[in-house]
Amino acid sequence: MSWFRRTTQSSEDLDRVKSEIARLDESIRRHDERAKQFEDALAGQPDSTTALNGRVAAIAEQLTALESRLSSVSTELANQLSELGNDIEALNNRPPGAPLDEGTIDELRDTQTRLASEQARYQIAFREDLARLAEQLRRPADPRRRA
Repeated sequence: MSWFRRTTQSSEDLDRVKSEIARLDESIRRHDERAKQFEDALAGQPDSTTALNGRVAAIAEQLTALESRLSSVSTELANQLSELGNDIEALNNRPPGAPLDEGTIDELRDTQTRLASEQARYQIAFREDLARLAEQLRRPADPRRRA
């Protein structure tokens, strides 16, 4: 039977298997060292889930405040636009041939200017809030820093 005979080929196969086992043993040892280093590094870190939950809660709170503020601003602008629309409608409903007085035109112009200025301020503030929130989402959580 050729199974029990030692041939040159089986000796080479045995040497190749031994070297493969030695290589695998070395790989396992390196893997164990890396796993230990990783465990040691994680041991010094705060609980990442707790930190992440805190960060998500802070961002959710900011989004809620931003949504509330946006709703308030939207309501205010809608009311002001409604007032302006009523003023324009009143001008439109005046009797034909009735002269427009300069005071009414000035009042309409002032109202439009005020609305445009307020809308620009609200837009700037809203964009700043969104930029601040986007920056907070982009940067990694730092447990030493409070928002």
